[in-house]
Amino acid sequence: MAKLSGYVPPSTLDAVWLALCEDTGVNVLVCRRDGKILYTNHEASLWLRWQHRQQLKREARENEAATYLQDACPEVLLQERLKLGQRVCDENKGITYESLYNDIRWRVTMRPLPAGDGTNHVLILSRRMHPWERVKSEASSVVPTEVEMHDPGVIETLSVREIEVLILIGEGLSYAQIAERLHRSVRTIERHRDRLGQKLNASDRVQLARFAIRAGLSGLATPAQQEELNAKEWDPIDLSTPVSKIANRRVRQSE
Repeated sequence: MAKLSGYVPPSTLDAVWLALCEDTGVNVLVCRRDGKILYTNHEASLWLRWQHRQQLKREARENEAATYLQDACPEVLLQERLKLGQRVCDENKGITYESLYNDIRWRVTMRPLPAGDGTNHVLILSRRMHPWERVKSEASSVVPTEVEMHDPGVIETLSVREIEVLILIGEGLSYAQIAERLHRSVRTIERHRDRLGQKLNASDRVQLARFAIRAGLSGLATPAQQEELNAKEWDPIDLSTPVSKIANRRVRQSE
């Protein structure tokens, strides 16, 4: 292989680290077990700064940055996430989980990172999940884990019926098709659409569909909403069913 004049090839680990931090679009953080932030890549830095502003309820000054996860992580999530990081450090084994935060599904992976003194830091990788993606791992070094605490944002304000309508809008069904599926009139579905637009600040069905896809809405019912679904006498869409399965069911019904 020809060498470029003045070029010194980096070590393999350096090259992999640069690729991870700069080329993947993934948020990359390194933290101590107590939540002290030691490193962030550009994407994570922007996300933390935005989160810090949300926690402060005001604009953060230029030199005012989150130095601990506690500065940026909502209280409803903080303690559970810190315990997960400490578990990763103690057990020396990575975990991966799905988290619903601020209307978006995130895939989060935590891995132990040797600190050089016999202890571990925590390497945290997070990215938005694709609509049909489910958390799983073939790697023995990472264990799929379920978290109990989420911060779903405006989704939590939606009724069960509004969630169903939003799922089907995201699937590309017309209002007439949605009405037929849910055994309601088209006018009723349009009223749900109008309320969804007000709650989600969406002006048309395209924006509603984008919201549904971005949030990966299948499986996002809160426990209270799921309990209400289970109590219904009619046969609702199972909100724990992946969008792809709903689509396949629609295809089978049309055959």
